[in-house]
Parts: sequence; structure tokens; C-alpha cells
Amino acid sequence: ASNDLAPYALWDIDEIKSVGSQAGFDVVIGLDLPNQSEMKIYQVGKSSSPFDPKKTDQDYRNQPLDLDALTAVPMSGVDPLPSKRFSQLLKAAQKFYPSRRTMVIIWGHGFGWSSRARISDSTAGLLTDESSRSSLSILTLKKILLEQTVTPELLISDACLMQSAEVLSEFSSFIPRAIGSSQVHDYQGLPYRRFLNIFSQTLASSRESEVSNRFSKQVPELYRAFQEHSELGSERDSDPLTGSFSSVDLREWRSQLMPAFKRWVEITVSSMARDPLLIPSLKKVRGLSPVYPNKSIELSSFLKLWMNELRTLGYATNTPLYDLTRVTSERLDQSLVDYFSFERTTQARSVSFYFPSSRDDWRARKSDFLKSQFYQETGIAALMDAVYP
Repeated sequence: ASNDLAPYALWDIDEIKSVGSQAGFDVVIGLDLPNQSEMKIYQVGKSSSPFDPKKTDQDYRNQPLDLDALTAVPMSGVDPLPSKRFSQLLKAAQKFYPSRRTMVIIWGHGFGWSSRARISDSTAGLLTDESSRSSLSILTLKKILLEQTVTPELLISDACLMQSAEVLSEFSSFIPRAIGSSQVHDYQGLPYRRFLNIFSQTLASSRESEVSNRFSKQVPELYRAFQEHSELGSERDSDPLTGSFSSVDLREWRSQLMPAFKRWVEITVSSMARDPLLIPSLKKVRGLSPVYPNKSIELSSFLKLWMNELRTLGYATNTPLYDLTRVTSERLDQSLVDYFSFERTTQARSVSFYFPSSRDDWRARKSDFLKSQFYQETGIAALMDAVYP
């Protein structure tokens, strides 16, 4: 989208061109730069020039798009709204480069769950576009993906704050796997040169039906290794390592985690009605958990800290409240294909969920979250209402 990420987009495109489309797959990108009148769609081939790993975003600040190895995809006009452009990209890719299996990567700014799509809302979905003052809401993204003739086997969010319970649940009924970060994501994003090379190797060494499963296990580790040993020079060396990435099996998420979470919500709400002292304890645990800019907190850390708090409060390990908290934590782990987090001390798993910090915060966002599949199927609004009456 048209925003401040243009240098990083050009940087990543150079990385993608160092590998390009191969015999077994095509790479098709939609690019909307601030100095373009509209989005352009390209099939990416292999560049004749080697990728220079010593370049930084500064080298791309005043550099135009290098059209080497880019084949323009015919378009009959591009809509100014991010949601329409995204839909046009997917349809054009399937029309001109049809495939039996697809992987969709969403690259840009991300803010987590939202049913709305306006840039003035700091929690508004993803792909924020400054020229149209709009963004792509999660509900619209779901609608677009459901409309595709070939359902993506893998949804990757190369964006901030997208690996949340609310976002994951929205796609869990029709997409097998999702990869992303629950935290603020490094502008550099995924290391696409290594990403595509590993994908090509996986494609060559796997049965077609196994490719997305095997590849989804490798992406979090690929990102971790890049963060620890990247070629960003002294800038990376002086910065503390932050971030996280996870790959989630959405079928396990839907069949195991969501029912367990619903039972956990029900027993927690009924327990708080009998023992009101649980409410300040739950707020305390919320405060101890890693918190992200969109008010989401790390789900695995929260559940484990809550189990510790319940033991402190005298809830024996065989009580329904404790047992269902433990089961929910186990179901979360069961749904994870792989993950990493530099927040090792908090047992983070790189999946978050929204837990408001105040009554005003909850009242401001409640109507939006009630539209999410996660809220509708787990009843978690009842828990938030009990904590912030």
C-alpha cells in the first residue's frame, strides 16, 4: 500500500528477484508506491544482477523501482481502496498464473483485529494506505479469501500484530495454516531470498500435498536465524533482539483450542461470581503478561501466569478452574506447528489475545470485537464484562 514502507518494499523485491519464479511456482506481487498513480502487479523472475546483502533501507530511499526481471500483469484499472486492490491482485495472479495450490503473503503495516477499515482507527486491520486514508479490515480480508477459486493453503502476515486469537479464528474454518507475529514486527520483514530458496527446496523434496505443512514448520526458525545472524551490520548488533513468529495449524486451533477456550471462559466467569477476589488477581496477571501496542497480551504467558496465581490463591491442581486453564494452555501448544520468541523468560508462544487495560478501553472496542468469530464462539465478552462491569 502507499505508505512509509516503500524503501523496505524495494529492498524485499530485490531479495525476491534474486530467486524469482521457478519451474514449480510463480511469484506474483502487487506494488503500490507513493510515487505511483496506482498499484502495479508483476510476475517476478530471476534477476540478472546478484542481490547485494550490504545494502540497507537508506540505499532505497531515493531509488526508483528496478524493472529488471519484473513482468507486468495486464490490468484494466486499479481501485484506490486497499481491499479492492488486494482482491484484484489475487484474481489477476490466478487468471494469468493459475495454480492448484496457493500461498498468500500480506506485506505491510498491521494492527491486529478490526472489523473496520479506516486509517484514523489505530487498530484498523492492515495494509494502511495514506493516499486513500483507509486500510484492509480482517472481515474484508476473510471475504476476499473466501471468494478465491483456489483457497490458500498458507496465509502469511509479514506485518505487525497479526498473530492474534481474534485474527486466527476468523480464518480457521477454511485456511489450514497461518504464520505471523503477535508483536511489533521488524520493518525488514521476512528474509525473502532464504525464504524462497527454502520453499523451492521443500517443493522439490516433498509430495505436493505435503509442501505447505513442511514449509510452515520452517518459517519461524528461518526468521529467528535471520534476526540473530542477519546481514544488517552494526545497526542490528547494537539493537536488542525482539520479536516473535509462529506457525499455527488452524484446523487444530478450531477443533481443539477454541472449544477449550470457551469452557475456560465459562468456568472463569462462574468462579469469579462465587469468588470476587479472582477479578483483581486476573487483572494482576494481565499486568504481568507481555502487552503489545494494540492492547493484546501474550496468550501462552497469560495462561501459565494465571495457573501460578491460582496455586498461590489456594486453588488446588484438581479444581475445574485450574484444570481448564491447564487444558487450554495445552491445546494452544497443540495447535502450534512451530514458534519462537525472544521473550523466553515469559514462555511466550507468539499468539496474543485482546485483554483491555480498563473499563473505558473495553467499552470503546467491545462492539468491534463482538463481530469477531473468536468472540462469538468462545463467549469471551462475558469475561471482559465481569472484569470491567
